Amino acid sequence: MMKGSLFVRRTLLLLCSICVACVGCASNVNHRLGGTRGGGTLVITFTEATKNVSVTVDGELVCDDAHTERVTVSAVPPGRRQVVVSGGGDDRDPLQHAQDVQIEANRTTTVTVAAPARSTSAVVMSALALLLLLPIIWLPYM
Repeated sequence: MMKGSLFVRRTLLLLCSICVACVGCASNVNHRLGGTRGGGTLVITFTEATKNVSVTVDGELVCDDAHTERVTVSAVPPGRRQVVVSGGGDDRDPLQHAQDVQIEANRTTTVTVAAPARSTSAVVMSALALLLLLPIIWLPYM
């Protein structure tokens, strides 16, 4: 009976380790551009949490080196604005996205940006780590 209990504990440990490694602590970023009454709101969403995110609106830095899934910029002056988003790195391919966005007064404009793909080296390293962990966890049962 002891072996079954050990198997369950090791399996749970493996699953928890994988969850902790895969899930980051992304947080939403909120920024207010200065002084414009009646400005609009710009919401930039990513298809999944992205690291090292930097955002500029008409050249003004509103977010720098964040780990986020959403950037909200309020009090954006109405009109056509240039939005530049960069990010990625670490385990992801670099992200570079530039877009002209029409902002309307007292309205929310949403821009969706595709998260960068996982780099090949990150996929290979994850697979190697898993292959190294499996024998250690299940060795007593072989």
